[in-house]
Amino acid sequence: MALLPINSETPIQEIVQSIYVETGLKTRIFYENIDITDSNETIRKLKFKKKVFGLKYPKINFTDVIPFHSSIQVFLLQEYIHQLFGIEIIFESDRKEINKFTCYNEIVTSYIASINDSLEKLNIQLHRFFNSIESEIRFQKENFENCYKNDNSMLDFDIKIKIDFILNENDLLFRDNSTNYIIKTTTWVLSEELDKFYKEYVKNEYIKDYNTSEIPCKNPHRILFELLQVLELEDLLRIGSFFGDIHYIHQKKCNRL
Repeated sequence: MALLPINSETPIQEIVQSIYVETGLKTRIFYENIDITDSNETIRKLKFKKKVFGLKYPKINFTDVIPFHSSIQVFLLQEYIHQLFGIEIIFESDRKEINKFTCYNEIVTSYIASINDSLEKLNIQLHRFFNSIESEIRFQKENFENCYKNDNSMLDFDIKIKIDFILNENDLLFRDNSTNYIIKTTTWVLSEELDKFYKEYVKNEYIKDYNTSEIPCKNPHRILFELLQVLELEDLLRIGSFFGDIHYIHQKKCNRL
């Protein structure tokens, strides 16, 4: 378990309360050596500059929670949060003494909101979703090729597929006034690579080149494999739903006279 409810839109006080609910850890937060633990200000309103370039661990998309592998040591976690948001965060535990080399999984309590929305169900939904997308893309490609015949300025089109994975509504971190994103992923498809897209995301030949023995479902989808490079299995089980946006980008060219 490694989800921390830290984002730039949530009031500091609510972040502190949510961390306690999630981990059982008491938290103190400082900004420029000033204790802001009880502040109702959001991180975004603090005057700081995000310095996220060159950071290697973990991979972050700006969502409502930050996923960390549970083996991360406390000082790396604190350092990353400081670089990302400009705040100093201190964890305190009644159960165990914490030093900078303590691993995150040694001090938190694992929490899974519900296993009713199982990984198998998510996997089936992903297969159906990408099968539907592939059919739509082929239909759109045919339309594009017809336009190409009648428009010399039309060159190509790309497809951007954006998927937002949302916390289960029964999750302790779920908030009615929040978007509740766990993680986001984006896939690009070029018009000339539809056969490759079919093999990787629909027929699933791509996944055979990887070790999927640790993914406890039949015929795991490539997206599950990609998510497990960032999230842990316990975090995947906290996904309650996902939303997909498909954007077609037409490329046209106009030569100067």
